[in-house]
Amino acid sequence: MLLFQMSKYFLTTILILFFLVTPVYGNAGSPMMWFGILHLFLINLLIGLGETKILNYIYKVDIKSIPIIFGNYVSMFFGLWFIAPHFSKFGNNYDFWGGQTNLGDYEITGFYIGFLSAFILSIVIEIPFFIWANNKNRSFFTAVKNSLLANILSNLVMFSIYLAIALPGSK
Repeated sequence: MLLFQMSKYFLTTILILFFLVTPVYGNAGSPMMWFGILHLFLINLLIGLGETKILNYIYKVDIKSIPIIFGNYVSMFFGLWFIAPHFSKFGNNYDFWGGQTNLGDYEITGFYIGFLSAFILSIVIEIPFFIWANNKNRSFFTAVKNSLLANILSNLVMFSIYLAIALPGSK
C-alpha cells in the first residue's frame, strides 16, 4: 500500500512538472557567441599566462603575469565586444557574433576586417600593461615590441579558432 501511495505522488509530481515546463530550444546563441564568452572568462587567463612565459623565455627577463592577464582582459573586452563588431560593418557583416545570421549567410569579409582591427588596437591597448609588467625595462619601445610579439602569437591561435567556427557558415 505504501509503495502504491509513493508511486502515486511520484507520478503526480512528474505530470505537474511536465505541464509546467517551458520548451527549451537548442538555438540559444551562436557558437561564435558562446566561444566569445568562454574566451572572455577563461581563455584570457591562459593567454596571459602563456604570453608571460613566452616573453620570459625568449628575453630571459622577469615580466609579471598579473598585468599581462589584466591587459588581455581589457583588450579582449574592447576588441571583441566593441571594436571588431563595429569595424566588421565595413565588410557588410552587421552581425559579428552570428546570433541573428542564418547558416551560410555570414559575411566572412567583415569578420576579417573586424578581427584585424581588434588585433591592431589590442597591441595599442596592451602597451601600458607591458610597461607595468616589466620590472627591469619599462621603456615604451620594449613594451611595444613585447605587446607586438605576444599579440601576434596569441591572436594567431585565437583567429584560427574563431575562423574555424565562422567559416563553415559563411559566404
